[in-house]
Amino acid sequence: MSRQKNRRQIYLIDKTIQYAYLKYIVITIFIVSCFFSFFLITINNYLSDNLMKTVYQTGGGKTMAVVDASELRREMNRRDTAFNVKIILAILILSAFVGYLSIRNSHKIAGPVFRFKETFRRVSAGDLSVRVHLRKGDHLHDLAGLFNQMLDTVENNYKKKE
Repeated sequence: MSRQKNRRQIYLIDKTIQYAYLKYIVITIFIVSCFFSFFLITINNYLSDNLMKTVYQTGGGKTMAVVDASELRREMNRRDTAFNVKIILAILILSAFVGYLSIRNSHKIAGPVFRFKETFRRVSAGDLSVRVHLRKGDHLHDLAGLFNQMLDTVENNYKKKE
């Protein structure tokens, strides 16, 4: 029952932080993917060119293969295009998946930051009894413990002065 109660309902808690995190992660993955794709496309083109050279090679005065050059070039272009489309599709799928994981994982930081902001607002309004409570998988538990300890001290000192 308590597991269901603590379950995250909304993943976009602090859109500013989470979108900034998402932007950096997706851009990084996109750049790495583009370099990797460029590398794969370069290798594919190199292999295609070598295949064309091999087909036209002659050995001992005899032609190794008789091929319609234009037909072979069309087939190679078709394969190159199919390969490039697969690479682009893989980049898009990878970027979408990384984006989803970024939002999901950034919630573990944005959620506690949101709770801290709400606690700051309540303390500023004079409510010294409020404490920061974080979920099990959230980050910043050490900071929450220190903040709650500070609030305990402030509340006790305030009560002593009354």
